[in-house]
Amino acid sequence: MEAMTNELVNAGAWIGRQQAFALMGSKCSAAQAQCLRDIRQSRAYENLGVTWDEFCPRYAAISRSKADDLIRRLDEFGQDYFRICEVARISPEAYRQIADLVHGETVELEGQAVPLIPENAPRIRLGIRNLRAEINRLAADKRRQSSGIVELSDRLDSLLRDVHRRIGESVLPESELAALRGLAAGAIDKFRRISKALESVKRP
Repeated sequence: MEAMTNELVNAGAWIGRQQAFALMGSKCSAAQAQCLRDIRQSRAYENLGVTWDEFCPRYAAISRSKADDLIRRLDEFGQDYFRICEVARISPEAYRQIADLVHGETVELEGQAVPLIPENAPRIRLGIRNLRAEINRLAADKRRQSSGIVELSDRLDSLLRDVHRRIGESVLPESELAALRGLAAGAIDKFRRISKALESVKRP
């Protein structure tokens, strides 16, 4: 009986904290997520005779999907995500792009550690937008470069197929065989020179 009473007291304490966090708004999102995770992992809601689906809207004043989403973000990103959200709203997708630049109470912008405080909110929001724009630009450049290499590879494959097809079509006259041998020898020589040139290309 005493154990059951203690469990109910603990559940009540968790619920009280969670409701307080919900009322205080986004600045307590990290603590709110931690509280919700503790309740779900310990299954404390069962002491109230409800399921997790029923507990969230009835006692935590939050939908089950929102509660699960907060817990997922805490599990994936830790508290740093919630700290930056206090001063600049950012989606999980955007945060993944800049996560390496967030360190506890600061975010690295243009080589400087900017404190995550309300006074810096405009600078942080602008910095995040600029960072994401640069990341997306570099990614687009990489896709274009990759696309160009794929196109060259496709063109080369097509050329080689045409040569093989010509060789296998019929008995070729000596003059054409000689021309194809010269073409092959010339191609080999050019690719050797390309390979040598690539060895001297500086890596970024």
